[in-house]
Amino acid sequence: MLSATSDRLRAALACQQRGQLLEAERLCHEVVTTEPEHAEALHLLGVLALQTHRPELAVEWLHRSLRCQAQQPEVQLTLGLALRMLGRTEEALASYDQALLLRRDDPRALSNRGNVLRQLSRFDAARASYEHGLRVDPNYPPALFNYGNLLLELGDYEAALERFERLLQLQPNDAEALAHRGVALLRLGRADQAVASLDRAFALRPDLLSVLNNRTSVLIETGRLEEALACGRLALQAAPADADALNNQAEALRLLQRHDEVAACLSRLLERSPGYDYALGNLVFSRRHDCDWEGLEALERGLRRELEEGRRAALPMCLLAIMDVPELQLRGARGYVAHKYPARDPTPLTLPGSSAPAAPAVSAGTHAAAPGRLRVAYVSGDFGEHPVALSLVGVLEQHDRERCEIIGVSLRSHGETPFTRRLVSAFDRLIDARGMSDRQLAAHLRALPVDIAVDLCGFTHGMRLGVFAHRPAPVQVSYLGYAGTLGAPYIDYLLADDVVVPPGAECWYAEQIVRLPHCYLPMDDRRESAVSAPSRAAAGLPDQGLVLCAFTNTYKISPAMFDIWMRLLAAVPASVLWLRADRAQAVENLRREAGRRGVSPDRLVFAPRVAAMPEHLARQSLADLFLDTLPYNAHSTACDALWSGVPVLTCAGRGFAARVAASALTAAGLPELITHSLEEYERRALELAAAPERLAALKARLLAARARAPAQVPLFDVSGYARALEAAYRRMAERSRQGAPPASFALGSAVSAAA
Repeated sequence: MLSATSDRLRAALACQQRGQLLEAERLCHEVVTTEPEHAEALHLLGVLALQTHRPELAVEWLHRSLRCQAQQPEVQLTLGLALRMLGRTEEALASYDQALLLRRDDPRALSNRGNVLRQLSRFDAARASYEHGLRVDPNYPPALFNYGNLLLELGDYEAALERFERLLQLQPNDAEALAHRGVALLRLGRADQAVASLDRAFALRPDLLSVLNNRTSVLIETGRLEEALACGRLALQAAPADADALNNQAEALRLLQRHDEVAACLSRLLERSPGYDYALGNLVFSRRHDCDWEGLEALERGLRRELEEGRRAALPMCLLAIMDVPELQLRGARGYVAHKYPARDPTPLTLPGSSAPAAPAVSAGTHAAAPGRLRVAYVSGDFGEHPVALSLVGVLEQHDRERCEIIGVSLRSHGETPFTRRLVSAFDRLIDARGMSDRQLAAHLRALPVDIAVDLCGFTHGMRLGVFAHRPAPVQVSYLGYAGTLGAPYIDYLLADDVVVPPGAECWYAEQIVRLPHCYLPMDDRRESAVSAPSRAAAGLPDQGLVLCAFTNTYKISPAMFDIWMRLLAAVPASVLWLRADRAQAVENLRREAGRRGVSPDRLVFAPRVAAMPEHLARQSLADLFLDTLPYNAHSTACDALWSGVPVLTCAGRGFAARVAASALTAAGLPELITHSLEEYERRALELAAAPERLAALKARLLAARARAPAQVPLFDVSGYARALEAAYRRMAERSRQGAPPASFALGSAVSAAA
């Protein structure tokens, strides 16, 4: 009997090794039928159940094996794997601990234990477990791979790369290691090497899902979007329901502005993985981009429930457009930063070496250096013809070079145009940081050293909040690029004003609030305008009638806002609504929605893009009234309208993004155009539409202020703005030098008509 049992078990093991799993399982059943307490056969049945994707059954067999013979470290290792597959992580951890009691210093148990601890977000303990295992066996491939992944997650990209490189010395054709090495290289700013590593992984294993997903992600981040789509399609062919593959495909489509396809992709993702991080918010946001409002209200209600329950349901940027709830905006920002951009170790790097440029490329501006000045670094991915740069350039030029040294830190390339040449010359120096990792750039700024680092991105495209997570400067400021809190413990201040953050609203912001004397949005007083406006016919407008303008991003247009606009058109004969022609799908949907509300689609006029800002400003002057949006106001767009002499009607909400136009109107001396409810907004719009002489007078006031007395109108006073901004920086820096913590303060006072 003993010989027959041993023969069957040997045969079962041989079948398992050949991949004949059903035959192996049959032979094991024969063994345990005759010997129910045969621990080795019970263990093998557990292994076979795992191999055939039945972890619940595996746990049953493995527990039976341990009841027959408790001191089995191999069984504990297998049990830990099965329990982890079932999500029973604390029990899995206990199994690995038991295995280590039985077999001290087992590198497999230590590596698997590290995996469970990482899953439990116990990162320090996971790191210690991996390091212990690698001290026992420095060349154990799973520990090198798993530890590398932990280090990627923790943002220690140099150390992660070192583990993957060591693993590839042992296993040069390990496609998964090559794929993860590519991600580490990308995070270190070595984009070309990252793509090459992923391409090699793809050549080795074009069928491996992790390779396809990582390659797609790297191609997206390097801007090779069509290639990313093609790779993503291969991933979806391999695994049509894979959540990461669906999310990658949606992200590539989003960057290509194919929002109808984004929505379809995210809908599929949410059917398969209803709680996938940020997917529901991205779906709502994409639907908003195309003004696809069918069923949108129910989606937004569901999104709010998810957020109130503390789930990662929406990216912070989405929340500004979708709901005016500052409490949820703060919670969402804090959760996102904790998940993606936690505070990092600020220990300086030794920059020279193969993995980091010792000194990034620097372009000198026109200003001579002087000792003892406050050194301010503006960090941005938008130093091209982008609203942030267009708004800020005048202030950069007006900075007092006797007291401030102004450094630009460029995160992306923007080519060379007359405007970008002007912008570069406004800095004392411009650092090209494209080839640097977050940690390397932070170390470089600390080495200068920089007194104040200013983030001009926030949560917008091209963001590098990870730089600030490494604390590149003693004072760190959020400014201009993002109209809300970043929720980050390492951002000390948010530049605002009395209107966008009224007294009493500080509790909705993680930063200390610095209130500038007037509107926090700067204006460029040297912006060019075309010599004269085009004719109405040339701009596609009717010769007669009121022109209501809303040159805003389509995602800011809510159904409730559009209802009001359509009622205005119905009430004002011969009026038209002038909108941006961003995407054909959005134009088609807005025309259809107008018809549903009883308004001829022909009364919506869509303005195509023009070559440059002067042409846009000139044609915008043809509008009679700019209609603002809620909950996400027009920001630089509202300032453009006011500069063009077009009055802006706004409705002030609760959050920062919902109060920016009110701030600009206050600084422009037009508080009568600020309303405080959508009902009041609609009434005021009707009053103005019925009084063309009043609109004409408002236009004349704006144009006269811009032409003759900009210093008397704070919105147009660039020099005064620059002095106030410098005073704010000096006060922040002085507190830091004294060792005092950041604290809110206000410079001067502004009457808040929107309070």
